[in-house]
Formats: sequence, C-alpha cells, structure tokens
Amino acid sequence: MQLETLTKELLDLLKREEIKLATCESMTGGYLGATITSIPGASEVFLGGFIAYSYLMKELLGIPEEIIREHGAVSSQVALEMGRVTAEFFPEDPLLVISVTGNAGPTALENKPVGLFYISFTLKQGIGIYAKFKEVKAMKKTRREIVEDATQVALRGAIEFIQGII
Repeated sequence: MQLETLTKELLDLLKREEIKLATCESMTGGYLGATITSIPGASEVFLGGFIAYSYLMKELLGIPEEIIREHGAVSSQVALEMGRVTAEFFPEDPLLVISVTGNAGPTALENKPVGLFYISFTLKQGIGIYAKFKEVKAMKKTRREIVEDATQVALRGAIEFIQGII
C-alpha cells in the first residue's frame, strides 16, 4: 500500500477519534513527519515532532543515558522511551506518538544489522500511557528503501494500534 494512502487512512482515523499525533524520529530523520505533512489537512491532528538522530539529541530529549548505554540507540527500550518523553512534552490528550529508531546502514551499528528498526506506538489518554513496539528487519538494500519501509510499517502499525484500542 502506498505511503499516501496509509497516511490518509491514519489521519482520517485520528480525526474521527479526536486523537492528536506527534512523532519522534531517529533513523527516519524526519521522513515520517514529512510524509504526514504532505497530506492536506494533516494540521488538524499533527502537532509536530522531534528528530533525535544523534545520541546527544536523544539525551537532550530526556532519554536516560543509562538506557542508551545498556541497550543501544537501536533498541526497543529506546523506541519506547522516545515515545514516553514525547508524550510528556505535549499537553494534548489523547495523543498518539509514533517513534522510530534503527539502522539504515550502510554498516552494522552497535553490532545490530543494517535494516533493523524499532517503532513504538504510545497513546497518552487521561492518566494512562499505553505503549507497544514492533521490531522489524527490512530486506531492502539502500538507506532510502529502509527509511521508506520503516515509515510504511510505522503508519500501518499506528492504524492497527489505534484500531486495537478503540
């Protein structure tokens, strides 16, 4: 399914359910946010996002250094923390945060293979935060293909996550 179709489907779902959206991206470097904002009317639900590409930016965002040191930036733990700190930053409620971290290559990073990425889906609603993550190993060859694949998985996963809650 094309990125545009998935993005429209997610935005329509969030509008219907009156849920705001934010992103926190590492490996995708803003591609997810750019894909979302390419759809007219995205501003009705999309608040914005962070690009926490480096270790330093992740720490400045509020991800504990010990989590990065213990698990690596390419980990489910960091993806979940990216979602948590972003959800805490924005006052909107309910709020869905999509976070992406991974290795787009061209070489292994932290002994983790090219194409490995983690996506977290964090929903802040009332006093609760509900989160889950996906681990995916892309079989694509280029950085661009891996980033596009991660964006597609993130959009599809966000739709499934929200549909599973409502």
